[in-house]
Amino acid sequence: MINFSIKPSEFDRNQFDFQSFWEKYNIEILSHYLNTFPNRESLDLEKKGFYQNSLKNSEVNSFIKIIKKSKQVDFSNLPDFNFNYTDFENIGIAKSYKKDSCFYELNIYFFEILNSIFERIKLNVASQLGSPWKVLMVRIWTTDSKAKPQHMYGWHTDGMPHEIFKIMLYFNPLNDKNGTLEINYNNSKKKFISSAPGSWILFKNSEVFHRGVPPKVKSKKFRVACEVTISRAFNYILTPRYAGNTAHWPKAPWNQAQIFNDSIKEKSLRKIINNNKLIRSINSIKDSLYRKLNRKDRLFVKILTKINNF
Repeated sequence: MINFSIKPSEFDRNQFDFQSFWEKYNIEILSHYLNTFPNRESLDLEKKGFYQNSLKNSEVNSFIKIIKKSKQVDFSNLPDFNFNYTDFENIGIAKSYKKDSCFYELNIYFFEILNSIFERIKLNVASQLGSPWKVLMVRIWTTDSKAKPQHMYGWHTDGMPHEIFKIMLYFNPLNDKNGTLEINYNNSKKKFISSAPGSWILFKNSEVFHRGVPPKVKSKKFRVACEVTISRAFNYILTPRYAGNTAHWPKAPWNQAQIFNDSIKEKSLRKIINNNKLIRSINSIKDSLYRKLNRKDRLFVKILTKINNF
């Protein structure tokens, strides 16, 4: 007689302590790269809680042209199931998020310009982190001048494992008129100010209190932001990835987000790729992926949209 022993699945979430996985993963990486980046603890990220640098004018101009042609997406779309997320609809605050900000899909044009930016800044970020790094997810949005000082625009920390960091890319001048970022680290407040458009700020988002500062210009959306969630890694993985607007961070260090939202179908990509007006507006990005595509090269696009991991 066969006697079956019914036991919980080895993949039962309750059996895993994901926080400890992040801690061990992070320690292993820092130990491995200790001699490669010996000055990490003396740099801005450790001493100030943030590191600031600038974007190129060409990067800013390309991004702004793309966002003007891009499709907005519902804030409460479904997240990647590998990610921790907040059900904003059920707790009753999704409406205020939608009113204060407009979110955009990660289309192929954003994909290309962000990948170019990440490649250019990767060594600056690595020196601050003390190791190579990988992109966990990105979100893109604009902020309305009528946004209230709550949620993203009120003082908060992100509540993520401390082994995870944020890079904020801003494509407008940072000031009270256009909107900016403010942090409070060790009881010292700092509001980021820049005279020219294009800044990026790496910071400890779950240790440093921070808030987005909405623009003061009425009926305009001058604050254009891209939030990049990253972690240390053994090798650079800089592919822009989208996990949904309500996602926060991967449950485990080995998880990756989807590159594109599942709602982006081949038909919509074909429409974007054949939009000659948009292609002309971003010809400054040389040898780009979309310029290499032609109408007969649909198979590549179809495969690209279905890739979940690189």
